[in-house]
Amino acid sequence: NCLMTKMYKFSTKEEMYTEWSCSRYLDNISIPMMMMNAVDDPVIAPVCSDIPIRLACQNERVLHVQTQCGGHLGFYEGGWLIPNGFSWLDRTLVEFIEGLVALSKDPSMITDSTEE
Repeated sequence: NCLMTKMYKFSTKEEMYTEWSCSRYLDNISIPMMMMNAVDDPVIAPVCSDIPIRLACQNERVLHVQTQCGGHLGFYEGGWLIPNGFSWLDRTLVEFIEGLVALSKDPSMITDSTEE
């Protein structure tokens, strides 16, 4: 067992993951949301990508972006000691929000992706 299970008095790590996971709340998402992860994330196992991918397929308000590189919580650019002030993630989120604002001003921009 890992340190966290003992520290927080969980019987198993699975019990801890279930209790702390946000996955039980994901079906309640009703506003646009972008979920992003990198394949090379050293903390989150690749199998965990199944949750946001499945959610994005089931909920039209969820966008899942997966990159090959980016690490954990960063997508930093520039040097290791002094990265750029804004990361790729920062710019991507700003573009996503700008798109949502544009759609809210002109809903006719929304198209049905199932139409041909």
